[in-house]
Amino acid sequence: MEFHVKSYEYSKMESVNASISKSSKGDYKAKVQSSVTEKAISQEQDLYINDSLEIGAEQLNSNNTYKFDAKKIAEMKKEMSLKSDSFKEMIRDMLQKQGLNANMILGKLDQGETVEVKIDAETRAKAQENISEDGYWGVKATSKRILDFAKAISNGDPSKVEMLRESFKTSYEEVKKHFGGKLPEISQKTYDAVMAGFDEWQNGESDPDEASKSSASV
Repeated sequence: MEFHVKSYEYSKMESVNASISKSSKGDYKAKVQSSVTEKAISQEQDLYINDSLEIGAEQLNSNNTYKFDAKKIAEMKKEMSLKSDSFKEMIRDMLQKQGLNANMILGKLDQGETVEVKIDAETRAKAQENISEDGYWGVKATSKRILDFAKAISNGDPSKVEMLRESFKTSYEEVKKHFGGKLPEISQKTYDAVMAGFDEWQNGESDPDEASKSSASV
């Protein structure tokens, strides 16, 4: 579990100004002015707490409750968010150069219109790099992230592999439905790599972090 904490420290600064003036009568007057300024200084910090997670059963017992790596999950979530934002920005820039935006394209498609989007050489190269063998969205890296996540939420417990495998299969099928029942070849290869990783993890053949490395070529 991740908590984002913001704390404040207050600092006080005092200033004193003094002046002496002479009146028309020849008297001297001293004038003293003081002021106090308080400033709030904020500090932000992410705190991670290992928590327990209940799976499925109504009764809480040792078979359905275990610790999970909250810090690892938070780190993966942050990394994924940054990478996704970067990818979206790349697509947004490409569309803007053509006088388009995502809402405009979706609106035209909803009306049955044909929308032509030209992919420039720079964007094409970046996209190909992202889905390459060593790219962030490639088979090897993506399947590894899925297996890492499975390990983090199960505390690396091999007895949970079957449940995690079924959850992954269900999610994959749901995504297929949203895309008309078929996904790109890279998605199928990633699916195969993850399933092979689950098998190796369950059989104790390798650590799930390494499983995708040997199965990414499937």
